Amino acid sequence: MPAAPMAGRPIPWAMLGTLAKIIGFVLFFVGIIIVVAFASIPGGCVSNAGSCTGTNTGFATGVLNAIIAGKILVVLGLSGFAAGAGIKLHWGTKPAAGEDAAAYLASHRFNGLLFFISVVLLMWLLATVNASPAPFPLPP
Repeated sequence: MPAAPMAGRPIPWAMLGTLAKIIGFVLFFVGIIIVVAFASIPGGCVSNAGSCTGTNTGFATGVLNAIIAGKILVVLGLSGFAAGAGIKLHWGTKPAAGEDAAAYLASHRFNGLLFFISVVLLMWLLATVNASPAPFPLPP
């Protein structure tokens, strides 16, 4: 006897694509905030310059760790953008009955552009991951 066909709801690809883009945005945002917040010279370095100079202070280590953590979160966020846009391009956006063709094409083009920009930024970030930026200025 053949197996009974699977009865159930279809996979909500449009919702999953949107969810992936939201999670990607949050990860991207948190990664940028980590780099900006923890890789900035704190105010204590201005009032007490000796507290941030030298290799034993931990400030330089904290900056480098923040940059690494931020890059990881940005890569995960861009991957979420690309995955969400790819899901929406492939499975998610289908023209509904009576939907304006211009609105459907605009949504399709937006997801295609988001996918392309995410992949280009990922390739650029991964290609420059070993390139060190200009040395950050330590206060005198």
